[in-house]
Amino acid sequence: MGRHKIYASADEAHRADLASHTKWRINNREKQNDCVRKWKRNNPDKVRCDTRNRIAKRRHAPGKHCAEEIQNLLLSQDYLCAACSIFLSTYHVDHIIPISRGGTNWVINLQILCPTCNMSKNNKTMDEWKPSLERKGT
Repeated sequence: MGRHKIYASADEAHRADLASHTKWRINNREKQNDCVRKWKRNNPDKVRCDTRNRIAKRRHAPGKHCAEEIQNLLLSQDYLCAACSIFLSTYHVDHIIPISRGGTNWVINLQILCPTCNMSKNNKTMDEWKPSLERKGT
């Protein structure tokens, strides 16, 4: 059997698998939705990461990161806010240079902030935002 026939038969098998999977999903829409809801409930960090990546892509920002990289970032910051150094029970992932200001979505441009710091930083760069933080005495 020639190389092209091997690829063609593998492609046919792949298309048949996709067709049967699609048919199952259509016929079992509730099961499919339940599976997706369960996965999202069990993987909130991955869902948030996918959301950040999708929004960055929509805004034409280069770069992509995964949930494991965010966990590594949290570990490297010892679960402390990068700005005010409080312990993070909840956290926000912040773009050091905001995407709206030309920043990327690569992990090198990310930091973990407490919700208060991230909300006050808004779309400022760290250099623009730090003086206002110091005036508040934090």
